[in-house]
Amino acid sequence: MITDLKAFCELFYASTSIPIGYYHASPDDDCSFPSILEDPSVFKGILSGFRHFTKNPDYFIAQSFGYYGYIKPEHADCVIIIGPVFSTPISDLTLRTFMQEWAISQEHKPDILQFLVNIPQISFNQFLQTLAWLHLCFNDEYISVGQHFNLENTSIISEFSNVHSNQVMNAKEEQHFHNTYIEQKLLQYIQNGDVEKMKTLLNTPLQIIRWSYG
Repeated sequence: MITDLKAFCELFYASTSIPIGYYHASPDDDCSFPSILEDPSVFKGILSGFRHFTKNPDYFIAQSFGYYGYIKPEHADCVIIIGPVFSTPISDLTLRTFMQEWAISQEHKPDILQFLVNIPQISFNQFLQTLAWLHLCFNDEYISVGQHFNLENTSIISEFSNVHSNQVMNAKEEQHFHNTYIEQKLLQYIQNGDVEKMKTLLNTPLQIIRWSYG
């Protein structure tokens, strides 16, 4: 079990480049990696998803389609937050939406862009597995991603990850739609564990989705 949480977070970021924060009951002890995340002159807002964690670990997906994870170390009076991470390359729309949801002013745009492009691109499945691994590190408890997040069909999670990372990215490049309908529906279905609806959407030709909603 990890006892030096700050040191762990520092080394986790140094080895993975996935943003991570340690937030203690005493704000003076808070720390984030990279340090830009704890700069109140840059990040002036707070995402509503941070107020609605219901299990340990847990996650939410922001409007910018950044994934955020939550882990509560049972032996310490603090929480660990990872993210944002993305499964597709950072686009102008991603940057704009990210800055809007965090109330970041335009003067910080170059720094935020650099921060985002430095984050490794990982699939949704990898993100959930990272949460499970961190939970094991902090709480010495193994969880099954499928069972814990009500996503029993792990093959569907992997299929979702591939489609979300490839099909959506290709559609964006062809400018048939912005990250709206298909991403929102896929994210909704996977969070709800609705395997049948995910299968239907994943098997729908992209041309039909463009015609119907684009």
